[in-house]
Amino acid sequence: GLARFEVEQELASTTPFRVARVRWHEEPDASGQHVALTRLRRQVETLLLPAIAQGEVRMPQGMSDQALINAVCQALDIPVVEKLALLEKPDVLLRGRALLPILEQLVIKLSGSGHIH
Repeated sequence: GLARFEVEQELASTTPFRVARVRWHEEPDASGQHVALTRLRRQVETLLLPAIAQGEVRMPQGMSDQALINAVCQALDIPVVEKLALLEKPDVLLRGRALLPILEQLVIKLSGSGHIH
């Protein structure tokens, strides 16, 4: 989860781990999108407020807007296909915009249960 990559070829290995040749994808610089990212961050935090208040979600101090949006995308307990669709977005702004409706649906769905995962 530290860097994006695409598997070019899976290699034979005697280890219990997958070994592959990959192409690394740099995360585009989001410094020119500061205002939009900050707005997205506030929207994400607002949607997570009930879970934060109940101690189900902890928001680490000092995370950049970009890091926070990416962390929430990675941590969501949603079907793998949906999570991959989020993480495949080419930049954090698109990822954050796609994240909002998912969070909204989770809040609506789970508001009666008291749990947001």
